[in-house]
Amino acid sequence: MTRPAMRHILRLFLLFLALQLAACGGAELPLGATPTPTPADTPTPTPTPTPVLPGAYGGLARILQRGVLVVGFPGDADPLFVSRDAQGTVQGVDVQLADAIARRWLGRPNTLAWTFEATVADLLAGRVDLLMGGLPHTRALEAEIDFSQTYWQQEETPIAIGLPPSDSLLADAVNATLQALVAEGVWDEVVRSAAAPATFSPQRWPGPLPTLAELAAASQPPGPSRLSPDRSLTIAYLLTPDFVTVGNDTAGYLPDLARALGRRLTGDDAITLAPLTEPPPLDFATFDLYLGPQQRNWPMELQADFSQDFYGDGLALVARPGSKVEGIAQLDSRPTALVETPNSRLLYDQAIAAAAVTPRLFAVADADAAIAMLADNKVDAVLIQGYPAARRLAARVPAAILTPGRHGPIQPFAVALPANDSPLRDAVNLALQDMRTDDTLAQLHSRYFGGDPPYPITIWPHR
Repeated sequence: MTRPAMRHILRLFLLFLALQLAACGGAELPLGATPTPTPADTPTPTPTPTPVLPGAYGGLARILQRGVLVVGFPGDADPLFVSRDAQGTVQGVDVQLADAIARRWLGRPNTLAWTFEATVADLLAGRVDLLMGGLPHTRALEAEIDFSQTYWQQEETPIAIGLPPSDSLLADAVNATLQALVAEGVWDEVVRSAAAPATFSPQRWPGPLPTLAELAAASQPPGPSRLSPDRSLTIAYLLTPDFVTVGNDTAGYLPDLARALGRRLTGDDAITLAPLTEPPPLDFATFDLYLGPQQRNWPMELQADFSQDFYGDGLALVARPGSKVEGIAQLDSRPTALVETPNSRLLYDQAIAAAAVTPRLFAVADADAAIAMLADNKVDAVLIQGYPAARRLAARVPAAILTPGRHGPIQPFAVALPANDSPLRDAVNLALQDMRTDDTLAQLHSRYFGGDPPYPITIWPHR
């Protein structure tokens, strides 16, 4: 037998041995090796490319084309999320989660490969697609990579999946999949199979969950960042009496927030305010940031990226003097007026279901009718969407009680910004966190909303 033939046979034997070991003990591969899907106790197939979806780019296109999802686990990964026992069996929350993501994206089992000792450099170079293993979402890491939404919380530290920067399509695909796994009960199975304490689950954004094809079709290829020393920023917001002073388009909570945010992003006052009379298309043709008020939801996520949530909207309650109503729980069988819109009715239905109460409901079309009923003692409470709106109503009835906080589900608002602009999004998020820490947001809330406290923005640890 010739020497080349012997080398060929040796390579085949080593490949066979590696596949058998992977099939028995996991799906580990050295960095840079051809990824081979190897779940335990199953045959190891050759990677089968999946047709790349129209519009797909970046990480998602690479994963589909390869037919395998490659996940990197850092060497210091938390054993709750990934660990190896003495027999080499790999287990943990993130092992189960990564396998669920791979199956969903690639449509079949045996499509997950992983490597240990992975680093940020491996993620940036494309040697791994996702960085997992209980990865803490910190400021230091945010300066290098992007993250999925938080899917776990360890004390004060949010845990998320590490992603390549400025790859909004991959981020949307990960987030949509996390939320789908929760909706379908798979998340509970992941936690249970990993024998982990079920202390957290990914937040579900409103709207129908998009498919990978819908995400790819709506995606936009990356471009240059709008955060640049040689250009100013235009910050848009909607003219609404809840957040902008009536008769003065550049005064109020949102204009002041825009100025404070702009100063932190640009280092000076080189921003342009763009007050709008109606919600704009999020194509960012005439502005760089949109403060809304805009809820992060899936229809909007197909058009733009979003910051962290910075404001919490929801039902507010104005009680009749002497009614002893402090919240939804005291409204059972009590006459209650609801200023009805499609959204406020949805919030109301969810709130009374959670509190297991049945008020005697009077649904009215406008706030004037509701507050008149309260003033005439025809109802014990008025429910209206938005604390600022409730504050204005309460001022019209002597001794009316504006109860603190929101009642029922919270609808958070976020800053909308162009997709695939990690530098801008990171700067906005860090500015919002700093404004919470140094009480800038608290001062704005005190100025415009009385005693309503600011939204508890998540603060990323510095380490």
